[in-house]
Amino acid sequence: MIVEISLSTAMFNMISRLNDSFRTELESEEYNRRQHEAVGVTREALEDYACRICARRDDA
Repeated sequence: MIVEISLSTAMFNMISRLNDSFRTELESEEYNRRQHEAVGVTREALEDYACRICARRDDA
């Protein structure tokens, strides 16, 4: 678990540094809203998915 957290943190840090270096602008809120509507994933669906993943992990 520690390794996964460390790896995720390192990857986020690397991407953040690249974005800072390239002076990349974040997507607008409107763009994010359109993307979310195109995918159609609800909060409940994400929570159900997370619960299923956690249940599988506990069974292993």
